[in-house]
Amino acid sequence: MLGDEAIARGAVEAGVRFVASYPGTPSTEITVKLAEYGKKLGFHVEWSANEKVAFEAAYGASLSGLRAFVGTKHLGMNVLSDSLLVAAYGGTRAGLVIAVADDTHPYSSQNAMDSRHYCRLVNVPCVEPSDPNEAKEAAKFAFDLSERYSLPVILRITQRLAHARGAVELDEIPSNQDVTAEFQRDRSRFVLLARQAFERRRWLIQQMNVARRDLSSSGQRIFDSGDKLGIIGVGIGTTYVLSIATELGLSDLSMMKLSVTNPLPEESILSFANEVSELLVLEDGDPIVEREIRNLLQMNCVIKRVHGKDDGVIGFEGELTPDKIVSGLHALGLVDGETRHEEKIDVIPRIAGLCAGCPHRASYFVIKEVLSGKGGGIVTGDRGCYNQGANFPIEAFDTCMDMGASVGIAYGLAKSGVDRPIVAVIGDSTFFHAGLPALENAVVNQAAFTIALLDNGWTSMTGQQPSFTTGIDLMGQTAPIMKPEDIAMAMGVKCVKVVDPLDVELAKQVFREALEQDEVSVVIFRRECALQELRRIRAAHRKIEPYFIDPEKCTGCRVCLMKTGCPALRFDGGKMSIDQSDCTGCGLCVYACKYDAIHKGRS
Repeated sequence: MLGDEAIARGAVEAGVRFVASYPGTPSTEITVKLAEYGKKLGFHVEWSANEKVAFEAAYGASLSGLRAFVGTKHLGMNVLSDSLLVAAYGGTRAGLVIAVADDTHPYSSQNAMDSRHYCRLVNVPCVEPSDPNEAKEAAKFAFDLSERYSLPVILRITQRLAHARGAVELDEIPSNQDVTAEFQRDRSRFVLLARQAFERRRWLIQQMNVARRDLSSSGQRIFDSGDKLGIIGVGIGTTYVLSIATELGLSDLSMMKLSVTNPLPEESILSFANEVSELLVLEDGDPIVEREIRNLLQMNCVIKRVHGKDDGVIGFEGELTPDKIVSGLHALGLVDGETRHEEKIDVIPRIAGLCAGCPHRASYFVIKEVLSGKGGGIVTGDRGCYNQGANFPIEAFDTCMDMGASVGIAYGLAKSGVDRPIVAVIGDSTFFHAGLPALENAVVNQAAFTIALLDNGWTSMTGQQPSFTTGIDLMGQTAPIMKPEDIAMAMGVKCVKVVDPLDVELAKQVFREALEQDEVSVVIFRRECALQELRRIRAAHRKIEPYFIDPEKCTGCRVCLMKTGCPALRFDGGKMSIDQSDCTGCGLCVYACKYDAIHKGRS
């Protein structure tokens, strides 16, 4: 199984009955797999509006006596943290587990972040598995810890474990999972005003002190050779060391694995530290455990050198890799070579981009064409598959931060008095995730800018999950369709238009009129994700009629390529051509060609 899938299996074996998440790489597959189990076993699984809503829903389920689960990536931890910090004071009833997958490189995120900081900030336990089989067991263990201490528990992995495959030993799924939900009133716990919060903080600290005593000896010895260097492995770091030891024939290691990293197993660490002359801590992310071990040793008058990221023995930037560990072992004199001698595979570099036929490509074409006619403008971007429009050659927007920020930043620019057309680009799923408060703010405070809402009907960036505009839910059931235009008008936006971005001339006219408003205007560019459209066409055994370029008319100017960035376009021998196996027949390139060289049909 994938590590993500193994966590899902562990949650099911633990008797989970309520799952709420928001898609986010590298965590998405956990909830996708849980949905498969949910359909068979009859428990609830949903994509929520955002991670804060997901956590609050799962917390409510926990208070009603159902074991509940939230899956998120590290960025989602920021969104749900407000609720998590308070929920820890109230505590849980049934088990509540938050599985967070950190993108530590980052490969698919706008920042790299170590979610374990939240474990310390919130004062809740943290479990870190080292391989897919342990990930399954960690999910079950996390539910047990949650109920033992009446606290939410964070199960933290990184992208390498999330998407690694490994053998997983399956246990039985509980046969009788019928649980009657019932909320038991306890205002001293769940009405967290200032007076109650003061008392509950005292309780929270006491609970974590009990956990610290209970888990103090939970560190697991793997090797115990009495070597001068003691290695402490955390999460994927443990798996890497085991692999390296086998590959390089290292048989004289002393090593301990930490599966619980908050609270630290202090007794195990102190005992291990007293048997070696120095320590090396391997963890993917920030040197959190490394620093806590230094503090622990100092508090107990144990004088030992602790190596890791702080002293540069292990490279700090990017994810933890086997090569970084080998380099660290070389620096400490344990191996001869600085790196392993791996066979290098040449991978052709590529720039992430929008798919052929993607309606967002047409939306950006319209936006840029209209703005160029007005002498240019400012386009604030957002998070979703449409942010690939920032790459060459489209280069469609000027800022890209986090979900919902495009509307907030555009508002700030407009209210600052910037005298240029301002456009905020946001997707349909992101609009419901974080765009609504920013739109409310812009309307009430009377700013003037245009929101280009790119509605393709799916949460495509993370793998085609349904959004609130799709009409189905995660379980495949028919769901109400939320229409952004209805919500925008209900919020007081007077100029709200809906247009197909591939109807280019009409879309340009509509967008031009929206820019001329002296208040907030919204243009919804609505066309379904091209991948979904292609799936239906192929399922119906219909053929796509592609386009071709007449070489006699083509001048080789490459304007079609530079304006659309379509991956089906090719430039070779001084002429453009269309790879008809990639072409979806959208026809956007026709609008970019000034020489009438592009026509529908097979070449």
